[in-house]
Amino acid sequence: MVRGMINPSIMAKKSIESLLNNIIGQLKGVRGMVEAKQGCADIIIQLKAARSALNSLIIKYFEANLEECVSDSGKIINKAKFNKLVEEIMKK
Repeated sequence: MVRGMINPSIMAKKSIESLLNNIIGQLKGVRGMVEAKQGCADIIIQLKAARSALNSLIIKYFEANLEECVSDSGKIINKAKFNKLVEEIMKK
């Protein structure tokens, strides 16, 4: 790695942590909206935004941890297991 450059795994970790913090903030905001009995449509919009952020987090985590996610004790998992994992990730 070139001196002064940030390690990609550190960048991925910071990005994942940032997304987690954003999602936590969104959900705390939704909780406040529910407690304040705000309108249903507004709450649904915020929940959909949180769901979208979670979907982004799943993909970012998978990309950052691809090797770990597709191996089993250091061995690459079979194609069926891989396809099942991808299918699970892509569910909405």
